[in-house]
Amino acid sequence: MMKALPDPVAELCAVLARIKGVEAVAIGGSRAAGTADAESDWDLGVYYRGNIDLASLVSYGDVHPPGSWGRIMNGGAWLSLDGLKVDVLLRDLDVALYWVAETRRGAYEVDALLGYLAGAPTYILMAELARNQTVHGRLPAIGEYPKPLSKAGADRWLLHAEFSLAHAQMRA
Repeated sequence: MMKALPDPVAELCAVLARIKGVEAVAIGGSRAAGTADAESDWDLGVYYRGNIDLASLVSYGDVHPPGSWGRIMNGGAWLSLDGLKVDVLLRDLDVALYWVAETRRGAYEVDALLGYLAGAPTYILMAELARNQTVHGRLPAIGEYPKPLSKAGADRWLLHAEFSLAHAQMRA
């Protein structure tokens, strides 16, 4: 179980939870995994449906609306609250649940996303839902890791690695 949230993080979570269309606010990343250290930031997943008005978040810093970062991590903000680094990561809950359903049959796609050298697989949304700790609202339970995804992922990532190495050797 996670310790109590620092006051600035708890206050921001409450502000985010009051935004119309927000279904849940969750702590993710190293804090949810229990691997955080003194340098770790706070990752706040904001799960919403439909259109959301982020005007109440603008006073905290630069805000990137839904769609501005792509379809997986589709927007958010990087903030500093009383010296704490806080990342607000927007997630369209309907999109997340679509990709959860796809993972159950072993299907996923890989998106180009800044900061992800090999790309970001759409199954990251399932992993986040499974690991995140909800602080406001409700998120669906994910259950066990899908066996078809284990097979499909292992085969596909191996193919990508082998192809990339062969291509690099050819160019060298």
